[in-house]
Amino acid sequence: MLWKLVKFLVLSRVGKPTLVLLVALGILTSLPLLLFHYNKETSLTYSYIGIFFTIFFTLLPLFAPQKGSSIPGIIKSDVDFLFQLPIDSKELALGLIISNIIVSLIFMIVISSLFIPSLGLLAFPTLFLISLIPPSLSVITYSLPLKSRISITFLIVLWDASALMGNPFSPLSMFFGYYEGYFLLALLDVLLLYLAITRFNTVGLASRYFAPEEKEVMKSISFSTSTPFMVMLIKNLHFLEIGGRSNILTAQTFIVRRVDVRWLILVFTIIGVVFLVLLKIIYSPVVNPTVINATYYMIFAYSILIPYMVMFFFVISAFAFEPLWLYLSIMTPLELARNYILSKIIAIEVVLLPYIILIGIAEGPIVAMDLLIGIPLSIIFVISTSARFYPVNPAQGRVNMTPSSILFGFIFVIPALGSVAGAFGVIFGVISLVIYLVFLAIISLPFMFSEGYWKKTFERYITMI
Repeated sequence: MLWKLVKFLVLSRVGKPTLVLLVALGILTSLPLLLFHYNKETSLTYSYIGIFFTIFFTLLPLFAPQKGSSIPGIIKSDVDFLFQLPIDSKELALGLIISNIIVSLIFMIVISSLFIPSLGLLAFPTLFLISLIPPSLSVITYSLPLKSRISITFLIVLWDASALMGNPFSPLSMFFGYYEGYFLLALLDVLLLYLAITRFNTVGLASRYFAPEEKEVMKSISFSTSTPFMVMLIKNLHFLEIGGRSNILTAQTFIVRRVDVRWLILVFTIIGVVFLVLLKIIYSPVVNPTVINATYYMIFAYSILIPYMVMFFFVISAFAFEPLWLYLSIMTPLELARNYILSKIIAIEVVLLPYIILIGIAEGPIVAMDLLIGIPLSIIFVISTSARFYPVNPAQGRVNMTPSSILFGFIFVIPALGSVAGAFGVIFGVISLVIYLVFLAIISLPFMFSEGYWKKTFERYITMI
């Protein structure tokens, strides 16, 4: 009975074609890497990547809403159908957790190539152990106040991150050669799984699922201009929308959170100062000759990659929750697209400007130019392509996960190459960066002049409602 339940739950989240494609991608990307031998610096570099990804994966339950239809691990068919069946609560809990573990593990197999250089064959059991954490933690924390969720998640993340300081008793210490990490990670999984099963309550989940999310007005905005572009710009300069999957386990649900621009500027200024200190003082090969080059270049790469990642979250849900019918009554599709994209570009550049200045001081003008020019072009490209081929359903807050959408998603890697271009620009000169920026302009700017493209794009959005 349990395995029939698990099979039903897995297929209700990801279809068979998508499962086959994900497994095939995982095999194609991971098996060739097992044939290579990696030196110490390369393994260390991938160790930092593995820890960074694991901590990010652990944080996912923290961002899920406490109420409404985005509770991690639960989809509408579970509440409408599954919770009504005469199934033992503990068996149902175990089935939901196992199915979500399988789904998250399948998604993680695709990125197993990030773990193999540092862990070898042991990367696969490690991925399994890591995939147990978010489903269990989601069930444990879904009904807790935000402060309690932050505290629990922070303690686990702090314990994980202590591996970076050489702590052999961290669950992630296996990345630095300590076998104690496997035992501690397994012990953490057993504890979280036990707590998840004992805390599972179908009535509580269903009641919270249908409870509306609490909404409040952040601030009043005065629009004293009649220009549509200025209206959009004023709104974006007050707050930006951060969108993304609130539930990676079901691979469908999208939520959007509005964040005050002033707080975003403060956060990225602080992050920029941290990178400035790390790159110019603590891990600088000039100041500290004992620093391992791999450590310096890893921090260097993250300092360039982070703005592109942030940009992606700022624009991936573009147009999904906008009153398009109102906008299109006063603007043509092309005018709407131009005004919307340009206002987003200006607002995001304002948020990232202090960070870009600090990174420019730490790494030089070439990297600053990479971020200052590459990010706006990337915003055009990502908004234009995701709105047409990877849309979020504005009525349900969903994005459909299909084999074609997964394959199309790989083109979103193109803007991230800006981080690589910036790094090579520092090493080989400005020519490599100019070549990349010209290429990015060629594939991005035509979207700003195509009336027919945006007409079909907005027609698709409106018919989805």
